[in-house]
Amino acid sequence: MRVVLMQDRRFVQRERPLVTRLQVGLADEGWRVTQCVPESVWSELEPAVWAETVRWKDSGWRWTRGLRERELIGAVRACGGGSSVDVVHCMGQSVHGVGSRMAGWLGAALAVEVWRPGMGPALGALKARLGGEVALGAIAADAAYEAEIAAEGVRVGLAPWGVSAGGAAAGEVPAAAGVDAAGVSEGVGVLLTFEGERPAAVRACMAGLARVMGAATREVMLFVDAASAGSVGDGSGVWRWARELGITERVSVVAELESRRELLHDAAMVLVPEGVSAARSLVLGAMGHGQVVIAGSAGRPAGGVPEDGVSGVVVDAERAEAWERAIGRVLADPAWARGVGAAARAWVQRERRVSGHVRGVIAAYEELVRAQRQIGRGGVAGTIGGRP
Repeated sequence: MRVVLMQDRRFVQRERPLVTRLQVGLADEGWRVTQCVPESVWSELEPAVWAETVRWKDSGWRWTRGLRERELIGAVRACGGGSSVDVVHCMGQSVHGVGSRMAGWLGAALAVEVWRPGMGPALGALKARLGGEVALGAIAADAAYEAEIAAEGVRVGLAPWGVSAGGAAAGEVPAAAGVDAAGVSEGVGVLLTFEGERPAAVRACMAGLARVMGAATREVMLFVDAASAGSVGDGSGVWRWARELGITERVSVVAELESRRELLHDAAMVLVPEGVSAARSLVLGAMGHGQVVIAGSAGRPAGGVPEDGVSGVVVDAERAEAWERAIGRVLADPAWARGVGAAARAWVQRERRVSGHVRGVIAAYEELVRAQRQIGRGGVAGTIGGRP
């Protein structure tokens, strides 16, 4: 069986470790994996070990779209050694179009990753465009999205994202909060990640942290996910706020934060000012390593991650005072912080393992392959660049 993982630029930048873990799991189960990576981020990638990689041109004149897509599909066919493609898996909403046309051309089923709320209408419209010629299914990263997708009449399978629960050995309490058992540390690292959809919440979070920095007896450094920083005025928003708050010397923008495990796991906490309505493996990874996650309140949280006061902290997203209190407590009460971190790690071990994610994805693939065979029409030759 063969799958093509069709990724857009933003998904590659945000969730590269997740995709790598999935590739390893699929390969281990006998799937042949081809990943299509946008040319705009090609130079940022390391060579893939578990997948064949095809570079595709994700920008260009609109009238060249058909040509670019034909080149992409030709490359996919060539690297597969002539083997047929069973599933095209779209990761990123901006590739739904090219992914659906690829599936139609190759006679494959189409899987769409759903990692945030609000994607239901787009999937309903995609189903209508496909017109029954391609088997379509959503793969939901969290149970919170299932009902929304099902309401659009789209087949949906559940495959919660998983991470490796690292840190302390079994039975030990992870040293959350970036301090030892006595609460001693020379410096504290704080990570900040967001989507750029709620600037007021990000500004309030930074303001609350700035107050803690001013009162702390230890140096507190803020590390901002570069992909997040770029989502607010091409990064100017983050630096403007840092200047206004007088903390520019304590702020660092970090590229590929998702892959910087040493930085992620040494941090005292992870701040998610816009909440966790969207799935993020960075958040899950921090919880799995026993870090404290402080999230802003979100209208539709993804599975209650984190659970306020148990496996993390949820605050009023746009109140600087709430952020100040929550951040200050993590630094002032290391025993409490370690307890929260331990609960978070236990939840990840129980509910969000990599193996569970891979099993869910494969189950969704197998159902889609069966549905595509029932359609029994194969590829719709000659329609690439238009409707499949």
